[in-house]
Amino acid sequence: MGFGGSVQGMITSLKNNARPKTDIFTRSKNDKDVIHSAGKPLKYKEVSKQELEKIKGDIRLRAENERRRIIGTVLFIIIALVLVVFYMIN
Repeated sequence: MGFGGSVQGMITSLKNNARPKTDIFTRSKNDKDVIHSAGKPLKYKEVSKQELEKIKGDIRLRAENERRRIIGTVLFIIIALVLVVFYMIN
């Protein structure tokens, strides 16, 4: 059984790379301090309706610009591929 050392190395590697058994919502790395507590209420920043509409408008504008950029990139790639195919045929 010459593969015993390599198997033991794999087992050790898996043990060392195992994820922590506790999550960040219950304990910290020291297992002493609670990082997040379900009992604590979350604090939200209050904004006016006008400011909220402005924020939503900015998000919509960025999403539209991103969508246009992606469509333009895809169209450019398609046109480039068609031109390459026609060049290869002739």
